[in-house]
Amino acid sequence: MTIVKTKKSDKLISASSDEPTINVSRKTADSIIGGNALAISASVTIGQSQTIKAGTKIIISGLSSTYFDFSTAWGNGSESYGTYSADETSGQVIYTFTSDITNPGNLVMNWFITSKAVSTTTPITTINASYVDDENNSRVLTSNEFPNPNFTLVVNQPVPGKETRVQANSGNNGANLPVKNTIAYSSSGVAYFTPTQQYIMDTYILDPGALTNSQINRTYTISASGNGVRLSADFVSVALNSSDVSYMSLAKAQAAGYLTYVVKGDGSIAITWTDGQSISYNRINVAIYAPDLSDTYTVTSTYTSDSGTAGLSILTLSNKLAYVDSGTGFIPDITANDKTINVKDTIDDVKSWLLKDVTATDVEDGDLTSKIVISDDGGFTNAWNNKTPGKYKVTYSVADSNGNNVSSTVIITISAAAIDTKDSTLVAGPNTTWSAGDNFVSATDADGKALSLTDLKVSG
Repeated sequence: MTIVKTKKSDKLISASSDEPTINVSRKTADSIIGGNALAISASVTIGQSQTIKAGTKIIISGLSSTYFDFSTAWGNGSESYGTYSADETSGQVIYTFTSDITNPGNLVMNWFITSKAVSTTTPITTINASYVDDENNSRVLTSNEFPNPNFTLVVNQPVPGKETRVQANSGNNGANLPVKNTIAYSSSGVAYFTPTQQYIMDTYILDPGALTNSQINRTYTISASGNGVRLSADFVSVALNSSDVSYMSLAKAQAAGYLTYVVKGDGSIAITWTDGQSISYNRINVAIYAPDLSDTYTVTSTYTSDSGTAGLSILTLSNKLAYVDSGTGFIPDITANDKTINVKDTIDDVKSWLLKDVTATDVEDGDLTSKIVISDDGGFTNAWNNKTPGKYKVTYSVADSNGNNVSSTVIITISAAAIDTKDSTLVAGPNTTWSAGDNFVSATDADGKALSLTDLKVSG
């Protein structure tokens, strides 16, 4: 051990009967993953005839700023007797007694300081603890008093499936996004999606550990790669905890003060959580536009903060995305709606009328409207020629250049609803009256069934 003086005027002292018994221990493991917190605890036993004077300190030294983030240092325990502080220049975290203590008993104080993420495994061998009295006389605690001062900072290796405590999970996890056919399933770390999709969804679940709220500028950056890929803030949503998977848009979350976000020049989206906002088990759901069946798409996410990465290492997390069947291409989409025609209407060409306003598109082939055929008119043509009221199922079909053939069925209604009326002449005078029956001749419903005047609603 190296004896450390806090000032040039300090005197070196030895343990005496007047000094309380002090035991210091490191509470973290011998190997600490970079980005986690170093925890040290001191137990102070005050005897019957012993006094601790105000200004007395217990100092933990040897904490280089190369490996520790002093802005995150804090302490707890025995706050009513003293205060905690940190000195980055000297590499120390300190507990200072602020009042004289003569009552016998036990006091406990704890120090916590976040280690920085490291690129190589690094042994830490210079840490020690000192007792400094109110006159700045100091002594380094012996190995019996501080038996486990040394440890090793270890490079954080991702755990498969957990991605270094940020879980990258495929699937929507309860998200409702305004995109079509967003379904996916995962196998062996690869997310597959059906050829009907233009968008692929991926969900990241944050599990950053207990130190999250002590960090600042906690930013989660999402990017995507692949031919024709597009990542839009409109298709990113967040849920705030594991028990509530009710997602909100980034815009709504920002308006509520949970986060801020920015779309960067490279197309990536940086989400910065508000200081103090818990992100434990928060979910980030991402939908990317992925139009090329021959390509593999990757969603990448990176977590950083200004005060270390407690519970997280600064690593790039990726999920590979691939199509179920790259040979069939995207399946066409037909837009067709139910409609009604009256028996008294005129149709120049039945086929043209049935195809009016029916459209079809395909991601690869574009507009396929001209390729639509009526694969089954459900008896409509014959019914129309015979003016037979009823509902008829008409099916439209279209095929794309990959041979994908899809169909869409709608209901076409032939209605016989009609009202026949006649004109009437009224002569103005004090006794002149009028009723709807004066003009009513006949009426039928959609099926051609006769209706009486009482079946009708007269207005005006």
